[in-house]
Amino acid sequence: MADNDMVLTAPEAKITSRHEKADIVRSRVIKAALHAFALHGFEGARLKDIAAAADISLPLLVYHFESKENLWETAMRQAAGLLDARIRDLNAATDLSPTDKLRQLVIALVSVCAEFPEFHRIMSMESYKLSKRLIFLCKQCAKHHYLSMMEIITNAQKHNPEMSQIAAERLCYVMIGMARISNNAAEFEYLTGIDPKSPKEIKTTIRDICDLLRIPA
Repeated sequence: MADNDMVLTAPEAKITSRHEKADIVRSRVIKAALHAFALHGFEGARLKDIAAAADISLPLLVYHFESKENLWETAMRQAAGLLDARIRDLNAATDLSPTDKLRQLVIALVSVCAEFPEFHRIMSMESYKLSKRLIFLCKQCAKHHYLSMMEIITNAQKHNPEMSQIAAERLCYVMIGMARISNNAAEFEYLTGIDPKSPKEIKTTIRDICDLLRIPA
């Protein structure tokens, strides 16, 4: 019986191993791609450089992603998904008050921007004009964030009259703008001598946004 079990499970183990290896390769490529697109923009990023940074061959990269356009879209979806997951959890939470949800949103937004600044750098690059890529970003990524954030902000405003009553859509973009300070980390650190991505400064950014919203940090 043991021998039969081995015959049945060994192919499955090999398949799992192949799938795991493919996932590792894709993860390395996406990480390298986000860095390249954030640094050079879509036009300036080159697949051969991304492949080299991911330590794989160019043909293997093309096998997994087919084209630069598909790689860009896949990378942006995955990067946006990090914040999506946290916002979904907040909207689903039943044990948090509207103000607490907003505070947790601030923490999630600042933390994700500091940990993965590439997504918002690319958003900034693409936002200067209406284009096919910007429309993709708005439909596939930014719209989900915006609508979820608007729901949390407006609910907090309704339940907390002491909170800032600036139009919710403007507060949404003010929060994003302040959370994006990590995008300008090199400039900020050069001018101020302060690293905005340090744990201390991340806490300071969270506190400053909460102060602006007039909610407890």
